[in-house]
Amino acid sequence: MNSFRKILISIQTCIYGIALILAILTVCGVVNYWDVMQAKTIITGSFACLLFIWFTVLIEKFTKVRLSLLVDIGIAMSLFLGVLVGECFLGFYKIKYYDRVLHFLGTLELCVLGYAIAKVMLRQFSAKGKNQLLFAIFFGFFFAMALEALWELYEWSADTLFGTNMQKFIPNEFLVQLDENLAIPEDMKEEIFNFYSQREGYHFAVMDTMWDIVMDLLGALSGALITYFVMKEKPELQDRILYLSNEDEIIQLIKENSNE
Repeated sequence: MNSFRKILISIQTCIYGIALILAILTVCGVVNYWDVMQAKTIITGSFACLLFIWFTVLIEKFTKVRLSLLVDIGIAMSLFLGVLVGECFLGFYKIKYYDRVLHFLGTLELCVLGYAIAKVMLRQFSAKGKNQLLFAIFFGFFFAMALEALWELYEWSADTLFGTNMQKFIPNEFLVQLDENLAIPEDMKEEIFNFYSQREGYHFAVMDTMWDIVMDLLGALSGALITYFVMKEKPELQDRILYLSNEDEIIQLIKENSNE
């Protein structure tokens, strides 16, 4: 691991570690940086960030795959925009369509990453053929969709087990008036009943998840199309996204791709 990656991972670990600790202290009543509902969501988000950051380290440690600078920056930006800006500074609530844009960009990145992983696997098994590009893009598309589906399961599990609002199933104008147990004040019961008695209300609980899936689909499709046209013209770029650790082997593979 080079020095830049060590610095980047250390900074991210500190940032999300501090956010996690502050959120836990908020839930325990020691500090009051956020309301309890928001703090619970930050706990689950920060914990997921730490897992993801160190999972990439384990990938490099136990495989021959070396993540590139582009992947490092993409991961760092996605986590920063999702947890810090989105949850800690309420970007999901204050910026219209913020969540949808992040899902689109995140799935696009994952599609390109999935393509690169497939290419490395095909090379390790000495797979040849003119359909290698299409197969790798096909893998990348479903790789991205599968990971985003797992994220939706993570959000649902957190909301179910810990009482968070990661799926945004409660409108913000109601959420700010509820306590940490989501208890409904007496003076709000009629308003909430009227809201959830209408189509907008009884669809609200699933709309966030469904829009996330729609944006995931559009992001994966965009990633697949961009990857196809770019890699068809410049196949050597693949090795700058995700490449093998042996530099001599990298150079040889780039030459082989350029001649395909």
